[in-house]
Amino acid sequence: MPETDMLDLGGLRIPQGPGIEVRLESGGVPARLLAATVLHEASALQLQAYRGPDVRWAAVRAELIEGVEDRGGTAWERPGPGGTEVRCALAAESYEGRRTDTDVRMLGREGPGWLLRGTVTGSDVDPVRGGEDWAYDYFTRVVVVPGFGRGRAASLSAVLGRARATGLIPLRFPV
Repeated sequence: MPETDMLDLGGLRIPQGPGIEVRLESGGVPARLLAATVLHEASALQLQAYRGPDVRWAAVRAELIEGVEDRGGTAWERPGPGGTEVRCALAAESYEGRRTDTDVRMLGREGPGWLLRGTVTGSDVDPVRGGEDWAYDYFTRVVVVPGFGRGRAASLSAVLGRARATGLIPLRFPV
C-alpha cells in the first residue's frame, strides 16, 4: 500500500489501497463525522483522534477498562507490538436473550498534544503470534492532524463519560 495514497478526512489521513473499505461514522446534532472505520478482509479498525495538553494513553486505558467493567464486560491490559493494548470482552445480549461476549482490541498512539485510538474487531483482535497483524500495521500509518477544526472539538467526556479537558479531533468528508 503506497504511503502517498492517503484519504484526507481533515483530522486524520488514512492509507488507501486494494482490499480497503472506509466507512465514516457520524452522530450528534448537527450531525458530524466522529470516526472512520476501515474494513479489510475479516477485520475492522475504528479510528478516532483526540487532542489535549495532557491526553495520555495510560490514563485512557484505565478509563476504558473501568467503563467496560461498569457495563458488565471484562477488560485487561496486555503487551502488543506497539506497547500496551487493551483487550476486552464486551457483554451483549443475543436475539434469543442469551449473554454473548464480543472480543475487542484497543490500540493507542500518542504524540505532542494528541492521541490516536484504534478499536479492532474481527480476526485481528487476536492475530497469530509472529504472523501478520494487519490492524496494527495499518494503525501505524495513520496520520493525525491535531490542529484541524480546533474550534469545533467535541468533549472527550461525551465519548468516554468522563470530565476531561480534551477534545475529539473532528473529521470531514473527503473532497
